[in-house]
Amino acid sequence: MILILLIIAAFVLLVLQTSLPPLLVLEGARPQILQCLVAYAALSCNFYGFLTFCFVAGLMQDALSHNTLGLSVLIFAIPGCLLHSQRLYFSERKLLVPLLVGGVLSLLVGFLSLLSIQMVHSGTTALPGEALRQILWMSLLNALLCPLVFIVLDTLAEALGEEPVKIRP
Repeated sequence: MILILLIIAAFVLLVLQTSLPPLLVLEGARPQILQCLVAYAALSCNFYGFLTFCFVAGLMQDALSHNTLGLSVLIFAIPGCLLHSQRLYFSERKLLVPLLVGGVLSLLVGFLSLLSIQMVHSGTTALPGEALRQILWMSLLNALLCPLVFIVLDTLAEALGEEPVKIRP
């Protein structure tokens, strides 16, 4: 049930995310709220549920952004699997955990996205400085949004009678 909630939330947030204008204060960075959901799924779902969410959310993002189909699946799954494998260390849901997890995951996803786009379109791995600044601003913005997303999703899961998967040592 938590997986269905995450997929519905991903669709709603992707539509919202694509309609948000760039924030000129943050050098044109846009909040990438879907990355907060990937962090939540990595900490809350079992491994197969997490991979299913990455697959569905990545395909939805690629379809809406006219990206190479399947690229976002890999970009979400690689840092998400790293986070999922270390979720024992993030078992307490205090404010600092989603803040750090959201910021670091967003930084990794942004960097991998830029690197893959650069390699596919120009054949080089040289990263432009302006894009790197936008990734840093986006990561900071997502780090601030991630605790809010965790609180909302935990509240919705409890209202539906669901609990995130318990993390066992």
